[in-house]
Amino acid sequence: MSLEWIKHLLKDFVNRNSNVYNVEWDPCFSEPLCFDPFAKSYDNRKLVAHYFLMVAAITESRLVGRAENARALMTYLHKILDVNLFGVVDTDIFEKLLGEVPFGSDLGTEKEEIPRLLASVNRFVQKIARNDLIEYARGFSYPKDMVLDIGFNVERMAEEFTYKSWLYMEWMTRSHPELRVFDNFSPCDLFVPLTSYIIAVASCLSLIPTEVEWEHEVEVLHQAYEQVTQFAKELFPEDPCKVSYPMYLLGRWIRGKQPSLKLLQRYLKFFDGIYEVTHTIPVVYDVVSREMSSFEANVANELRKIHIVFSYESHRFNLAKGLTYLPDFVLPNCRINGKIVLLEPHGIWTHPIFRHLKVGGKRISCRALPSKLDESEVYFTEKMRLFRKMYGRDYHVVLLVPLEVFDRVKADYPYSYDEVYVGTDIPKLLYELKHSRG
Repeated sequence: MSLEWIKHLLKDFVNRNSNVYNVEWDPCFSEPLCFDPFAKSYDNRKLVAHYFLMVAAITESRLVGRAENARALMTYLHKILDVNLFGVVDTDIFEKLLGEVPFGSDLGTEKEEIPRLLASVNRFVQKIARNDLIEYARGFSYPKDMVLDIGFNVERMAEEFTYKSWLYMEWMTRSHPELRVFDNFSPCDLFVPLTSYIIAVASCLSLIPTEVEWEHEVEVLHQAYEQVTQFAKELFPEDPCKVSYPMYLLGRWIRGKQPSLKLLQRYLKFFDGIYEVTHTIPVVYDVVSREMSSFEANVANELRKIHIVFSYESHRFNLAKGLTYLPDFVLPNCRINGKIVLLEPHGIWTHPIFRHLKVGGKRISCRALPSKLDESEVYFTEKMRLFRKMYGRDYHVVLLVPLEVFDRVKADYPYSYDEVYVGTDIPKLLYELKHSRG
């Protein structure tokens, strides 16, 4: 296996996925933005420039956990504050609203920093950019100059956090499916933002060291930006950041595994195989789309009790036959045989009926299945079969079912799960996941 062959596979992968919308403005999300990010009026473009600088400022795992949460949080704040969102420089206002966010427990370990960063962006736009980031951008010859300026004026967007400034410049400079607000800059002058997911892919390509504490190795970080961007320019000279979002999608699967060319090749071929079946990307990331059932809420409470990190209905997997699968709980830090654990509490099954029989002259009642299974049961088990066939190499499905159907599900649908438990066994199962599974 040669690097040139991997570059060929990677270029094909990027070309096939370069029109995928970023999660921050994907129109297919369960909850839309409060504005049209592609509207062409100057006032709307000014709003877009300001809004997504706020998004970029908090797009950090220690702050929001997942990138989707940055979108969810900003949409939540925008709905409450409306245009006042862009005028708040008092951190107390953001702190109060952050404390009321219904999904606050899903945010990152340093979420208390978010109000300060959002206020920092607003102060910068008001006092330095004079409420017009488009005109302000025209004062710079190259995106790199504006990145340095943003890092100097907005908290937590320089040094190890420079990737957030480059993310922002990518969003503002590249054309569809990105936003192209700063039309004075050329995409060929962008640097690839070194997010943790892109770093995972770059490490497989041996473009950057695998074990570096960026906050202490600023010079190494600068070299990494140069090396990764130069590699991207070899593939796409006029638009190196064309690799950015496809590599992000790829990196979400690779991060946490031992980086190597072989690993990268495996996942590029995996994505190719999924595309042949579905004609799209493997998974779409979203935020909570509905209220939990009582069964699901019980699982969520148990997860919180023992501090297991989870996301609820966050990954929509594309399957064969035009089907999709939306797991209830993804446990990113729980792995069995190296696979990420999915918890699927499912209480909708065909209920048994009572049949009356005569035995030895006596009339007795017994439980039995009806002659026809409930359509939802057939649909669900077929989806689970397809999911495990397509994604079973990376995900371990734990199915939770009511006691009355446990034996039947275990016997009739072994292809629909890796493990099956009765719902009442949840505390025991989660304890084992946290303490004794690897």
